[in-house]
Amino acid sequence: MLAPARADGLGFTAGRPSRPVALIAALIGVVIALAALGPGRGAIALLLAAAAIALMAVLARRQIGGYTGDVLGAFQQIGEIVMLLVAAAR
Repeated sequence: MLAPARADGLGFTAGRPSRPVALIAALIGVVIALAALGPGRGAIALLLAAAAIALMAVLARRQIGGYTGDVLGAFQQIGEIVMLLVAAAR
């Protein structure tokens, strides 16, 4: 849903997946998170990861006007860190 910040670079050339491909990828991620963490913790982890990535997207839009390859990498790292923190929490 975020536009590329510039017309060159790795973020732009990575392209955009079609809506069905993006939904299938999201569904696979949801299933894995729920299976690995259980329904309760998995749902919490997914919600927190989505919120953190959404905040990063707002920041990227305000600061540079969209995403770059580095921003896409940051999205992945933020999601992974949130999932690991929830998994480690007792």
